[in-house]
Amino acid sequence: MKTTPRVRLMIAVGAVVFSAIVMSGCMETEPPVVNFAEARMTLEEAGRRIEMVSIIQREDDGECFPDPLYRDLEHVCESFEVCKKGQYSCSKQLNDRYSRMLDKRKASTHYLHMDNTQNVNEAIALFWGLTVTESKAMCQHILNRLRKEKYEHVTLECI
Repeated sequence: MKTTPRVRLMIAVGAVVFSAIVMSGCMETEPPVVNFAEARMTLEEAGRRIEMVSIIQREDDGECFPDPLYRDLEHVCESFEVCKKGQYSCSKQLNDRYSRMLDKRKASTHYLHMDNTQNVNEAIALFWGLTVTESKAMCQHILNRLRKEKYEHVTLECI
């Protein structure tokens, strides 16, 4: 028996939110068109150079502008002697390495995976140039900081 993909619907009635799984055969929906926003910052401390990368998969609205996550990650700059904000770009294509991270696959470094439960947005944040132990600690630090912020509708996970 062939199964059809499922679509998660969120139905809000007053203050109560119901989550229902509906077979897609009952309701045809077009998947949203997405793009990938990539931001880079170069951080320097005690002669070490570290590159922070954030990738955000979001619905393509035809514009490319820093989203709230990018602005929230800028706080990391405050902890380093030197921080150079690099390029911010959007593309319809994504490097395979980062695509695997959006799929929550293990990588050579620890990274933060974020999944917005209210829309198609997903994101990763990682640091190149850290040891495995340092990348795990940095991931946990950012995860804890974001949990204190306005991210109750986002699932956060260090991978």
